[in-house]
Amino acid sequence: MVSDPQVLKAEEFFEVGEMIERDAALLVERWCERAIADHPSAARCHHQTLRDGLLVLLKQLGVGLKESNVEDVCQHHLQALQHGEQRWEAGWSITEVIHDYQLLRLVIFEFLEETLPRPLTYLENMAIGLALDEAISASVTMYVNFRDEHTRHAEAALLKEQSRRKDEFLAMLGHELRNPLSPILNSLELLSMENTDPAVADNARLICKRQVRQIARLVDDLLDATRISQGKLELRRQLVDLSAAVSAGVESAQPSLESRGHTLEVLLPAGPVQLDVDPARLEQMLANLLNNASKYTEPGGHICVEASRENDQAVVRVRDNGIGIEPVLLPHIFDLFTQSHDAVRKGGLGVGLTLVRRLAEMHGGSVAASSHGAGKGSEFTLRLPANETQANQRIETEGERATKEQRPTTATRSVRILLVDDNKDVVSMLGSLLRRVGHEVAIAHDGPSGLETARRVIPEVILLDIGLPGMNGYELAAELQKLPELAQVCLVAMTGYGQEEDVRRAEQAGFHHHLLKPVRLDDISKVLSRCASRNATL
Repeated sequence: MVSDPQVLKAEEFFEVGEMIERDAALLVERWCERAIADHPSAARCHHQTLRDGLLVLLKQLGVGLKESNVEDVCQHHLQALQHGEQRWEAGWSITEVIHDYQLLRLVIFEFLEETLPRPLTYLENMAIGLALDEAISASVTMYVNFRDEHTRHAEAALLKEQSRRKDEFLAMLGHELRNPLSPILNSLELLSMENTDPAVADNARLICKRQVRQIARLVDDLLDATRISQGKLELRRQLVDLSAAVSAGVESAQPSLESRGHTLEVLLPAGPVQLDVDPARLEQMLANLLNNASKYTEPGGHICVEASRENDQAVVRVRDNGIGIEPVLLPHIFDLFTQSHDAVRKGGLGVGLTLVRRLAEMHGGSVAASSHGAGKGSEFTLRLPANETQANQRIETEGERATKEQRPTTATRSVRILLVDDNKDVVSMLGSLLRRVGHEVAIAHDGPSGLETARRVIPEVILLDIGLPGMNGYELAAELQKLPELAQVCLVAMTGYGQEEDVRRAEQAGFHHHLLKPVRLDDISKVLSRCASRNATL
């Protein structure tokens, strides 16, 4: 019994080799019929290039069997390599490549049993099997090499594209942050000058407010995009009237619309249309669509917001006569950081529309864009499920709650406040603002001094930064809650950490409220009002 491949290859099997070489075309036809019958969808892959390649491979395999060969590489090795390459290019899987060689083995042995006037010898069986095994090995090796090379090239191209988009994003982020900082710095310089005209000073203050809000919105969009991609953004649903939501979105986008002198047309539904949504997120979606329309519409352009109900959906369309959307960009307009060259010159990070799409999907809705091309304006259509169930009762309850929150409370009196933040500019300016509106303010810059100051002044409200050096805000809150004299103090986290888990952690640490930086005086006033209401009930 021969088991050494080199011994088999040294033998000559002229008769079977001659038959395989001579009838290679017939074997290819039978193999194709068998393969197609076995897997009908394979018909598209048995194109002429593969058939021709397999024909050459079988002829060389037959020649190799006819002749003695003591070389390590068989005569049909090159054709087998080419066959593996062709299979890869034709889109075959590795499983299909191996399976088709198994079919080829069956076809060859069936053909020889039919045609050969005698039974195959043991050595002939072994020699044919060895030749086919070598062909399979070579084909699979080449297939895998091509697949791996293609994967490496694809990964390298992906990394290169990601690196390009990252660099582009960082450059644009720097641009978008510097843009508002420039008028802020200039306004501050103007306000520091003596004898500045009051009207000019008022305008400078408005510019500072507007630009700071722009920076805050930029940071919020980036954080929201991260939260959604990580599945960490939670919706706080309630029933909301569509007309009221559109009005809130228009109000949020008003500074952008006014600064560019746009004409805004708002068309609201005749009757109530209720949605079960997160009102803050719906306002964000509408404001983003309006800000997008404003940004890409030339000054003095026309923007239309049309809200309606279509069957079981609430629909908002935002149309403009701006720069439009190029056909090549339209399918990708909602992709993160995607912008046209014209859009890049207009500014922005390509985040706002991505947020609109993802927030719409989280609400069970959708958003679509359409445009007749560059320079022909665009239309964005937001669709959300409408809901009429218990609408009147729920909306009335929310309205009553809003009315109660607007009523004057004891917070209008002077409140004793402790500010704890390691950023001296933050506490200096915020302290001055709070004192200006009549509150008593003490200041500390770290945990130990904050604890000492709290013992000394016994504040009613503590505005506490979380990211303090040494003893952080959570640790300081824990120590403050151990003091009996501070049993009624209202703890307010004032921090740049604004993700859902940050809010939950603050609540677990004993904070009564959570304010996200940059903090506005209006936000603090609302919290002080709630703290006063809380203390009044204790």
